[in-house]
Amino acid sequence: MWITDITIVVTGVAFFFMANLFASRTGRAMRLLRDNDVAAELVGISLSRTRVIAFIVSSAYAALGGALWTLINNSVSPPSYSFALSVTILSLVVIGGIGTIPGALIGGIIYAYSANVISWITTQTGLNPQGNFASQLNGIIFGGLLIVTMLFAPMGIAGAVRHYWLRRRAGVVTE
Repeated sequence: MWITDITIVVTGVAFFFMANLFASRTGRAMRLLRDNDVAAELVGISLSRTRVIAFIVSSAYAALGGALWTLINNSVSPPSYSFALSVTILSLVVIGGIGTIPGALIGGIIYAYSANVISWITTQTGLNPQGNFASQLNGIIFGGLLIVTMLFAPMGIAGAVRHYWLRRRAGVVTE
């Protein structure tokens, strides 16, 4: 139980620091560099310095995530970090909304509850949980979600919600 508490507190602090970084001058420089490196250079942003800072921040967050993963699993070994896990995490970030803090949170929530959803699906359909189809159900569902997201919400769930909210505030969406 204490591992859950530590994970929630550390994740909350990490989200707080990332939100502050997004709102800072350095965060704006990183986003401008990501979107258009020529424009970033024209406004006086040091491309190499900003890229190094982005690499350091992303490495620190990856290390923090790996440390929390190791704390939860009580060990670390190369099979724990498979290619399938990388593809799953990338898919969830895109589904949630790449480049946004709420998107990462949405992707994490989807991943956290995916085992329960898959267990419910196998129970309701009578699938053998150790069968070939049921063992690949996680990838099938995430792949389907990724396709649907790219078709109907290219900026992810967080981007779609933000777009809807902005349109609603502007009075474009009527009841």
